[in-house]
Amino acid sequence: MKRIFLFLILVMTTCVVSAQTYSEELLKKAQGGDAVAMDELGRCYHSGLGIGKNDREAVRWWTEACRKGVVSAYNSLGNCYEKGLGVAKSPAQAVELYMKGARSGDRAAILSLVACYREGRGVGQDPSKANMLDAAVHLVEAGDMSRALNFVSRALPVVRQDKSYESFAREYVAQAMSDWSAENDEATDSLRNVKSNELNLKAERVYVDLVKDDIRLNLTLKEYNEERKAFLVLDPQFGEIFVQVSEEDADQFARYWLQHEEEEPTFGIEQGHLALKSLIIKMPYGKRYGYGVDLKDDTASGKEPAVPVIVSDVDVDIPVNPTDNDKTFVVVFANERYRRDADSECSLRDGEIFARYCHETLGIPEKNIRFAPNATLNDIRYELRRLKNAVNEYGGNAEIIVYYSGHGMADLRTREAYILPSDGFCEDLKTGYKLDDLCDELSLCRSRSTLLFLDSSFAGVRRDGATLETNRNGRLMPRQCVPSGKMMVFAAAENDETAYVYREKGHGAFTYFLLKKLQQTRGEVTLGDLSKYVARAVREQAWVGWRSHQTPRTLVAITLSHVWRPIRLR
Repeated sequence: MKRIFLFLILVMTTCVVSAQTYSEELLKKAQGGDAVAMDELGRCYHSGLGIGKNDREAVRWWTEACRKGVVSAYNSLGNCYEKGLGVAKSPAQAVELYMKGARSGDRAAILSLVACYREGRGVGQDPSKANMLDAAVHLVEAGDMSRALNFVSRALPVVRQDKSYESFAREYVAQAMSDWSAENDEATDSLRNVKSNELNLKAERVYVDLVKDDIRLNLTLKEYNEERKAFLVLDPQFGEIFVQVSEEDADQFARYWLQHEEEEPTFGIEQGHLALKSLIIKMPYGKRYGYGVDLKDDTASGKEPAVPVIVSDVDVDIPVNPTDNDKTFVVVFANERYRRDADSECSLRDGEIFARYCHETLGIPEKNIRFAPNATLNDIRYELRRLKNAVNEYGGNAEIIVYYSGHGMADLRTREAYILPSDGFCEDLKTGYKLDDLCDELSLCRSRSTLLFLDSSFAGVRRDGATLETNRNGRLMPRQCVPSGKMMVFAAAENDETAYVYREKGHGAFTYFLLKKLQQTRGEVTLGDLSKYVARAVREQAWVGWRSHQTPRTLVAITLSHVWRPIRLR
């Protein structure tokens, strides 16, 4: 009896300790990348423990925790998606999250799946699977995790590498489309096509996420290619890849090959098949070499050190307005990770938060907002074509917002400016997307107005002012684009200036002050006031913070030159 009593006291003490309340220390840990703190912070916001209840913030922190593999966060985030707490309601997305938690043996996630299969929420009703998962719950409680996971694996759809992506995508899209159609039974054929395309892209990410942990590379070193300055390496599943190795390192690389370690493999879908996108080879003598990534031949990655997660004042307390701006369509390009160049620091955060302001503050429905992180050249072309098709359905009554954060470049001879896709590089302009073409493409859309926000320098420099690695011509001198039709361009800097990163705020300087004005005015701001505020604030910060010049500019089509300033974003 005494032992039982002591055990109960221990359990109660553990529960009290684990139920943390909000504190500045907990917030700092989460901001510094502590995954457990992120999970706890999400719980605090969700339950109002020591801070005002805020489901949107809970979703944000649980999402970060899930990315870092905190098992319990999958169920918490799944509940939010299932009930529409702080995020658009999506039973199918909830089931995906529950399945991830269940495969890791999380009792709460398995219980959630039991209810989903019994009631047909987000997945087809299946009492036999519900019973099997219920048995898994009892086995977890009994401490028999091995058998519990066996029941889970038998109940859940398993994506094996020998199952083609094509068959998986067909099943996934059919189920998700069925769920969406049930809640959008009056949707037009055009919107159904748009949703189907969106789900096909999502199916790629889901498939890769499900199979990546089971992939085992079996690399064989072949000959050295002097022209490419790379070793040919073979894998039975993925075929030939070329690992970049300098000529002076080639002999040492080959000698120590059998002792190499593989780091950070990434995968994607190419031509309907699973493909290896990038990989880092670490050698016992301390150097790392890359396939699909640009690494220096030193102990570091060859890129700037990762910036810790910074939660800026514009990232929280985002004003929320009714979702009534349903004739505005948004595409957000956020190119941070580059295969052949240094990262564009904080660009992903720029895009993520800008998209949130579009939805929460400007009242644009989530289904009208497309977020394209680390977009390749083909991704950019696809998103613009999709945007044009969607907007043209409204016969000139829709509005467009396009946002880009990332690197830019220019033609040394013609001075034409280019957006730099994540797979592009300055030495070959064919790998870029010409800014004039972007303006022309958007001008051809039948819209009431088109806004293009560019947090980028087109002088071939990074956000800290250093020259891009693939730009061998020094600072470039691009010419400005000339918008036409009903288009307005908000650019972060003059032609030859740097669009700086405001590290203390975790954003590009241009984006930070753009978001700050939207926050201060709750989105009720004219384009004239927005342009004036951002230009002044960025100029002042550039001089005070970096003793340099950054001059945002607003370029307007001639047809709007006398009428654009009073136009409101909402």
